[in-house]
Amino acid sequence: MPGRKVNKETIFRSAFKTFLNADYGTVSIQDIEDNGDFTRGALFYYAKTKPDIFRLAMEVGLFDRMRNEAELDTFVSQPKTLAEFITFYAEWLEQPIKIIMEAKECSQGEAARVFLHLLSSTKEVMPEFTAYFKASNEKLRSVLLGVLEQARNQRKLPVDTNINQLADEIYLTTWGCYVDAVFTRSRNFDLLRGLQGIIDRYK
Repeated sequence: MPGRKVNKETIFRSAFKTFLNADYGTVSIQDIEDNGDFTRGALFYYAKTKPDIFRLAMEVGLFDRMRNEAELDTFVSQPKTLAEFITFYAEWLEQPIKIIMEAKECSQGEAARVFLHLLSSTKEVMPEFTAYFKASNEKLRSVLLGVLEQARNQRKLPVDTNINQLADEIYLTTWGCYVDAVFTRSRNFDLLRGLQGIIDRYK
């Protein structure tokens, strides 16, 4: 029955699920209250506007559950083989997909579509996340270029491999997987296999 005492995490995990099931623009505060087991007063204790509710919902439901920047820094500071990097890169970028799959109880393809919609909303409501996301991608690309150059020098890639072009293909394939999930409504989302396929073509 609505109105029982609940904590911040419970409220905003519920709000996160509400935003997963509808576009940000169509979700009302009433929808969030109706879909949860708490009062509006409990919700407003933490956030009084829809943008603030969305921010907290994203933080509690998604960002707090993702591997943090310190872990990324630790990983990229150590020498990596190409295989190690590609595995980490795929796992890093698939984190939100797995979290959304669990929260929404949906397929990988559906989670990818939802994530793209969330990115569109965060761009408007949480520009600081967009900046963080861009910085993380740039850091990963910088490390990728170093790993590709090392692989080329060790003859694990042909000596004439254009590593900038290969890095671009890896980046575009990543987003291509998301876009493919949106337009083909595929149930599968296998980024690692797509990235490994690119590397194999260059060998």
